Amino acid sequence: MSKSLTSLLSNKRVSIAMRASSVSLLIGICLNALVVQGASGSEASVERAGESSIEQAEQVAESQPGEWVDESFDYLTDSANTMAVWLDSFFGTVEDDADTAHSRLGLRLEYDWDEDDGSNFKPRIRGKVYLPSLDDRLSLVFQSDEDDEGEETFPDTDNIDDSAGLAYDILESVRSKLSLTATFNSSLEFRSALRYRYTYQLSENLRARWTERLYYRQEEGVGIFSRLDLDRRLSDRFLLRWTNNVDYGEETDGAEWRTRFNLGHRLSSKRAFNYYAAVKGQTDPESYISDYAVGVRYRQSFFKPWIFFEVEPSHKWSKDTFSQSRESIWGVTLRVELLEELKD
Repeated sequence: MSKSLTSLLSNKRVSIAMRASSVSLLIGICLNALVVQGASGSEASVERAGESSIEQAEQVAESQPGEWVDESFDYLTDSANTMAVWLDSFFGTVEDDADTAHSRLGLRLEYDWDEDDGSNFKPRIRGKVYLPSLDDRLSLVFQSDEDDEGEETFPDTDNIDDSAGLAYDILESVRSKLSLTATFNSSLEFRSALRYRYTYQLSENLRARWTERLYYRQEEGVGIFSRLDLDRRLSDRFLLRWTNNVDYGEETDGAEWRTRFNLGHRLSSKRAFNYYAAVKGQTDPESYISDYAVGVRYRQSFFKPWIFFEVEPSHKWSKDTFSQSRESIWGVTLRVELLEELKD
């Protein structure tokens, strides 16, 4: 691993990574330096996901003194945060899986088709199971490459692989979390990541969340991943999210970046839409935009609250090289998921 890290630092492209890392660190320092103002108001319409978030706030806050307890509870029950937490939990996002305070397992059956690659069927297991008999902060995790924060920003189902292993929560508060994961994929290739997440309420209806991940993959080497989400609550049923991320490593094409605008629409406690537009690009060997994409994702629970059905039509304009003509590709994805929260 030390040889891989030395190779990365000596690479002529390291200046790009240093700039990206510096921007991410500067954002983190600024967010941590802000003084908590105390958000007001709670959204009564938030059901199970919001209640879980409030319960987590109470658990963390119980061990903290006076004023900090009040600030923590206000932070977790303000309108923008609860709206974002509900949508993340309902759609089963990567951030929600990583930050959930409870054990949860899901089986996802996914069929996708597009004009370029044809059809593909994939069964997936994802989730986290805490191991309190060993350590309250230790958990068994199941994930796949599509559970990566970058894949979530831009839809891409190529070369997806499953992995399983352990995660350890090193430090955790209401606003921040530091964790370490160590997993093996289906080819028994080792992967590890040190992940830090910080969330800050900028106003009653505006929230920022910053994620930094230093990773090692046996098949790809060392890299650093930065992500920034800005959530704007538009009403009781609409949330606008702007996501930006940059990935730089030994096997990336320079700095690989992605940006996405996402409009979440909560129809009821059982149904919701996600409308999105995304862009993907790279900086090396030539700097260009490789993909544009638009799509809509509809998710609904049926029969039981832990059974979900999804349909996601999408359209993207892609090219593999700078000089290549852009190709128009239609696609659709169908999912059935069994997702249940387990008793710890």
